[in-house]
Amino acid sequence: MFIQKIKPFLYLGVFYLILSLIVRLVFIFHPITTASFGLFEILKILLIGILNDALVFVLASSFLALYFLFLSNSKYKKPYGQIILGILILIFLYILLIPNNIFKQYGGSIAEIALAFIGLKIILSALMLFLPEKRLKIRNILYFITVFLYVVLIVFNAVSEYFFYNEFGLRYNFIAVDYLIYTNEVIGNVMESYPVVPLFLGIFAIAISITIFIYKKTKNELLELPNLKQKFVLLGSFLVLIAISLFGLSFTTNFKSPNVFEEEIQANGLPKFYWAFTHNELDYFQFYPQMSQNQAEKNFLSQYSQPVLKRNITPDQPELKKNVVLISIESLSADFLEHYGNTQKITPFLDSLADRSLMFTDLYATGNRNRSWSGSFDALYSADCRRKCDKKREQ
Repeated sequence: MFIQKIKPFLYLGVFYLILSLIVRLVFIFHPITTASFGLFEILKILLIGILNDALVFVLASSFLALYFLFLSNSKYKKPYGQIILGILILIFLYILLIPNNIFKQYGGSIAEIALAFIGLKIILSALMLFLPEKRLKIRNILYFITVFLYVVLIVFNAVSEYFFYNEFGLRYNFIAVDYLIYTNEVIGNVMESYPVVPLFLGIFAIAISITIFIYKKTKNELLELPNLKQKFVLLGSFLVLIAISLFGLSFTTNFKSPNVFEEEIQANGLPKFYWAFTHNELDYFQFYPQMSQNQAEKNFLSQYSQPVLKRNITPDQPELKKNVVLISIESLSADFLEHYGNTQKITPFLDSLADRSLMFTDLYATGNRNRSWSGSFDALYSADCRRKCDKKREQ
């Protein structure tokens, strides 16, 4: 009985572990992995990796556990079914009609998402309440969708981790968090750099195939739902697994290695993403070479006859007081400037300089980064300089 009721978790878990193992093997033999591993080191990486993946899956399956927890036929019996439907309608009206409800206080699209979710729950609850003969069919459809969402997220995460590692040689870090925050720039770059349409078609094709397989193997478990006592036993067991997973991850994520590739490959990307999201930082010293301050000063000062930082500078020519001002701004789009059609008065000082200076409007970045911001205000010359230049030309 116990094994039968957790079959969906087992099938999804095995699929997740197999796919994560494949991704980890790809990382080990990827060209960007410049470290070499012996047989025992590979086995250690794989074992720790599988343990991390299993612990993460237990935590990630919490939503699936909640889904099964609320599956019941008894809740549609009078008067429970009508009471539940009435409560859902009241919550829907609360979100819809109360201007400062708790969901809108969070900002963003939380209120709209909650409204859509409760609205969908009302429709499905009404159908299952008033059409009992269609209840199993509706439940099967919802179960298929739930499994599909899990599978497609598992596949999508594996593909995302591969491309992220292919770019940076690391699991998710704060750069991945930035990718989610600055979606406009990132989506544009991704569309330019990768075959997005074939990738998504492949992801959905794999997800549909795996979902159909898992659905066929486990759909019979919805024919006989566990009673309240059995649910408490299953829920208690799952909570124990949750506690073990939280403790286990706090232990395994502290496995440090002098080899960065070993540490990254054996890790799981989701806890690393969560850590990056909550800590909002990136380890500078992980990406740049390090040397002691004494060694740095010694290397730098070795080129001077007096190898000291403090020295007297005596110019051999009179000081030239130039009146040219170069303004260089990172990530300033031309869309923010009034001279390019903006009406919000965002950059009044720069716009005023443009009216009385020599402004170059056709300059472009020669590099391959920040292309969307090139060609705005690359240089502004003072009006005094312009007059002198014109006078010199006349002469």
